[in-house]
Amino acid sequence: MVKYIEYQARNFNLFFINVAKFSDYYILYNRFLLILRKKVGFMIKILTIDDEEIIRFTISGLLEDHGYEVFQAADGFSGIEAFKTHKPDLVLVDIKMPNMSGLEVIKHITKLTTEVPIIVISGTNSLREAMDAIHNGAWDYLTKPIIDLNVLQHVIEKSLEKARLIEENNRYKQSLEHEIELRTDQLRTRTIELEKTNRDLEKEIDVRIETEKKIQQTLSEKELLIKEVHHRVKNNLQIISSILNLQLRTLKDDFSKNIFVETQSRVKSMALVHEKLYGSDNLEEINFRDYIQGLVCNLRTAFGFKKPIKIECQNTDDEELLLNIDIAIPTGLIINEVVTNSIKYAFQEPSEDDMIFIRYHFENDLLSISLGDNGKGVSEDIDIKKSKTLGLQLITILSSQLNGDLQIDKEDGLVFNLKFPITVKSRI
Repeated sequence: MVKYIEYQARNFNLFFINVAKFSDYYILYNRFLLILRKKVGFMIKILTIDDEEIIRFTISGLLEDHGYEVFQAADGFSGIEAFKTHKPDLVLVDIKMPNMSGLEVIKHITKLTTEVPIIVISGTNSLREAMDAIHNGAWDYLTKPIIDLNVLQHVIEKSLEKARLIEENNRYKQSLEHEIELRTDQLRTRTIELEKTNRDLEKEIDVRIETEKKIQQTLSEKELLIKEVHHRVKNNLQIISSILNLQLRTLKDDFSKNIFVETQSRVKSMALVHEKLYGSDNLEEINFRDYIQGLVCNLRTAFGFKKPIKIECQNTDDEELLLNIDIAIPTGLIINEVVTNSIKYAFQEPSEDDMIFIRYHFENDLLSISLGDNGKGVSEDIDIKKSKTLGLQLITILSSQLNGDLQIDKEDGLVFNLKFPITVKSRI
């Protein structure tokens, strides 16, 4: 705060000195300014060190008339003591003095501070002496006698202005250094926080990686277990099919044999789903086309299929369709019943045009399946949905369980048109 007040005082002094030069009341103004400065305490202090008394008093009178507060010293030793005591804003010093030269005075002062201007006033006009003075810390150099005291005044004003600019630059530099230090501390603190956050994140990532490994291991174990379940279910169903086959050999009448063959084909259609899931990488869905083809192959074998009947399996969308187990099993049983019915009853007199077809497509979350044949068909008076035969009853029940819409076309052979949402869960 003290430095700021002194800085403003210097500006105040220099401003009014420059204005007063162009005034006719220069002396009156200086006296008024001197009184004003003494009252407000903003006097710019100048120390003049010279062994010649007349020169000291002449310079002091000039400077006091211009509103400066002047201190005098007759030699180097007293000049240094006065500098320490009064802390002047500017020093005027002679070079040639007894006991202690002006150069020694300059060296002593510059050891204390380099911010106070030092102006040398020498009686010798020596370039070497001037260079030594400037080299040791002097700001300017004047020679005696000073004919025009305005020159001295001008040098003093310029030196004070230079000191003010240096002081302002130092304050700005200190402000920048403080700001840099503050920002550096903030950056250091932020860096520490980021390093801590980074370490925490690394720990969290390590924990997540370890957790994912455990989850992956658990999933692998579950997949292996599920595959084993499908494998065992398939084996159990095949055992049931084998038992039925052994029982079938003991039967003599064709009616009973047909019942066992149909039951065996139903068991095989369910076993085929588990077989497909067991051999698949996807334990939730099976390829519908592959499943139907396997189902048809089983039916050909079961019924000793030797008639020249074509069995067509077609996806009209030409896109792969995947079904989960809850949809595939009831759908496979329906296909099993319809194809079995067509093989047994549709063609009394076989021809090359005989065909059993399975056509399906998926649209708007609905699976549409058209199952049937171009055989002899059935009478219009017969209500298939109310039939008491097991196969047709299964078709109706399974269609209902799939929340499906079942329509029967009797115009050209017998065709079952089934449409149902494939997201529905079967209740079997």
